[in-house]
Amino acid sequence: MWSGLEKKEDFLYKSRVELFKALADVTRLKILDILRSGECCQCDILPHVYKSQSTVSQHIQILKDCNILEHKKIGQRVEYKVKDLRIFLVLKLVDEIILEHLRRISETTKDMELPSQ
Repeated sequence: MWSGLEKKEDFLYKSRVELFKALADVTRLKILDILRSGECCQCDILPHVYKSQSTVSQHIQILKDCNILEHKKIGQRVEYKVKDLRIFLVLKLVDEIILEHLRRISETTKDMELPSQ
């Protein structure tokens, strides 16, 4: 029998997976970068991601479904914004991990260079 704690842990793991799936797309990461400076409508996002309106809508919906984005309607216009700005801290940590890994690779390959003849 599953204990309440095991169910909560399982829910947390599944929620993490869904969050990371939502972040695992170049277009969605670009959308987040655009929204880093504040809320904007889809028409402001489109020129920066080079995707069709319907494709951008689908990506925005995925981010909304994972509670990363929220929206508000102003007349005919729908404005999107990041719901919890801590998502940018997550992305910054990921960037730091990647850059550190690249630095280590660079140092390793530098040590492996053949001497000039």
